Amino acid sequence: QGRKRFWTPNRKERPNEQVYQTSRWVPVLKDILEDAIEDRLDVKHFPILAGRQIIPTYRPPTSARYGQWHKERGHQTSYRSGPRLIVFVVGGVTYSEMRVAYEVTKDKKPWEVIIGSDQLINPAAFLENLRGLNKFRDN
Repeated sequence: QGRKRFWTPNRKERPNEQVYQTSRWVPVLKDILEDAIEDRLDVKHFPILAGRQIIPTYRPPTSARYGQWHKERGHQTSYRSGPRLIVFVVGGVTYSEMRVAYEVTKDKKPWEVIIGSDQLINPAAFLENLRGLNKFRDN
């Protein structure tokens, strides 16, 4: 009765997305990223998105002094001019979650997902963190 109920995002069915048997699991972060891009996240749980404004795409200025006709189109610097979704995972991010950020960037074309964290969690680091919990229990 006194326990607080945690919010969980709606999971999406992805029957034919993954090819390999071992990589069927899709992190919850993928659903959250897709919902954020499609503007379907609950503002009560993500209040930072409440005042979000869609800003028109930005193009860097071209020089009016010099002509651009002599530059090849293929050799121009590559940059993204679309909107960005910046995600910071407190407590660590896994390789699967980084892969999901890459996949969402690739699938949702004008969007770019940038993911960061305070640490990278691999299986060895995860087990080491679990082992460290005994120190707190013994004290």
